Amino acid sequence: MTAFVAKNTERRHVNQWRGLSLLFLLAAIDEMAQLHDKIPSSSHGDGASSHWIVLYLGVLAVVGLAYVRFFFVELPKRVR
Repeated sequence: MTAFVAKNTERRHVNQWRGLSLLFLLAAIDEMAQLHDKIPSSSHGDGASSHWIVLYLGVLAVVGLAYVRFFFVELPKRVR
């Protein structure tokens, strides 16, 4: 929604908002379909699996680095 509004009002950062929208959509799909539970891993005796956490932390680190300037420099102070 924010990306759509930003595009129609000729605001900056449309692609950043689209990217965040896509990430939240993918996270919702993952949670609904429980895709992270299907990632193969070794069990720790209690059935707990942590490989998906490591995978998602890597994705979070890459996305975080890509968005650090957007979040802390380019967004107006009233939005931060």
